[in-house]
Amino acid sequence: MRINDFDDSLDPVILKRGRQYYQEGRVSRIEKTTAGWTAVVAGTHDYRVEVQLEPNGFIRFSSCDCPYEGGEYCKHQAAVFYALRAGVTTGGPGGQETMATGPMGGLEKVLTDMEPGQMRDIILDETRALFQAHIERSAREADQRSKYKQVCVMIKTYKKACGELAARSMITELCRLYPRRPAFLDELGRI
Repeated sequence: MRINDFDDSLDPVILKRGRQYYQEGRVSRIEKTTAGWTAVVAGTHDYRVEVQLEPNGFIRFSSCDCPYEGGEYCKHQAAVFYALRAGVTTGGPGGQETMATGPMGGLEKVLTDMEPGQMRDIILDETRALFQAHIERSAREADQRSKYKQVCVMIKTYKKACGELAARSMITELCRLYPRRPAFLDELGRI
């Protein structure tokens, strides 16, 4: 599926809701990352969407941290797809601006011009975000105690890497998202 024709592949209801969210301006903080794009979409809560695009526009990967389980893509992802196809970001001062679509040589210049600690900070931030997204995705897909335990092992590793406060925040959020999974809540309570 490509960013220019994703609407041929998504469920019509998801497309309609995603288009509505995009048109209502619910997509914010669209930012270029080392792995692709991230955005926040305002829904019942603020949801983080990640999208990785190939240079030819092929959508290599997309995820959303919302609890939607009705298919591969949710309305939040569709809203971000619309924004990316329109070539809009919201990360700049003053709101929306056109995406930078230059060659990779520009990236090399940016990296060369960075202060020594900036790249380390970017890598650490992105790694934390990817780790968190992986745990959230695993929790969303878990459906039995053995898988819940695997998620909890990941959270323990996350706790070692990112600290007690970050782990507690994640546990609190998972408890909020999955109150009808008593076995999962039990395992989370043991961390």
